[in-house]
Amino acid sequence: MKHQLKYSRQQLYQSCLLSMCVHIAAIPRLSYISHENSWDKCNYSFQDKFSTDGTISFDTINDVIVGAFRNNTSVRMNEYPTKIAMDLFAEANDDVRVIAQNETLMYLRMSFEHKKGFIFANKSDIIVPVVTTALWSEGDKIFSSDNESVFLENGGEYINKICVSKDELIEYLTDDYELTDDEISFAEELFLIKISEKVQLVRTSFSDFINFQSEGYEEFISALLNFGIEVV
Repeated sequence: MKHQLKYSRQQLYQSCLLSMCVHIAAIPRLSYISHENSWDKCNYSFQDKFSTDGTISFDTINDVIVGAFRNNTSVRMNEYPTKIAMDLFAEANDDVRVIAQNETLMYLRMSFEHKKGFIFANKSDIIVPVVTTALWSEGDKIFSSDNESVFLENGGEYINKICVSKDELIEYLTDDYELTDDEISFAEELFLIKISEKVQLVRTSFSDFINFQSEGYEEFISALLNFGIEVV
């Protein structure tokens, strides 16, 4: 049985965009965080305080969102590797299931030691997607195979944190990243560029506060390119 969650498709999409913009803005100063969040093609992947990993895929042509999350403290982790992650999308339509199979779940695979036959037989690793909850969109509504409380317990808490008003999200991320005023302004500018579907960013928009010689500058440029923004 599927359950409607309290978020909307547009709210979730824009919250993920803004979260990634803030992450990119902080990379030059905090180069060690560059791997924690990423944007690859249509997929936004994140780590939330080391307890939850997740990937949210966006089909912007058909306005479809598919997300899968892995809370590493969830009891559902004990069901793997025999559990099939795609079962969490059993109530979703075919378009969602294709995106989940080909995009979202590809980022959440784990390796398990597998014993072949008897205890003394050779061992090999099996690699399967491992997730503890999931969501998808139908129109502007967001659904999950879990009700809201179960969704939050098993990895959805990150979505609950970011699906708030823009001002609330900026405040939360400012505390999380200890953002400077310049970084906040740049993140908001980057967000507007992305929403408008532009693909270029003028270097002078950040040259006053980002050191081109800093350790995180290359990671910053790489993150922008993966986000679909070219610096000119």
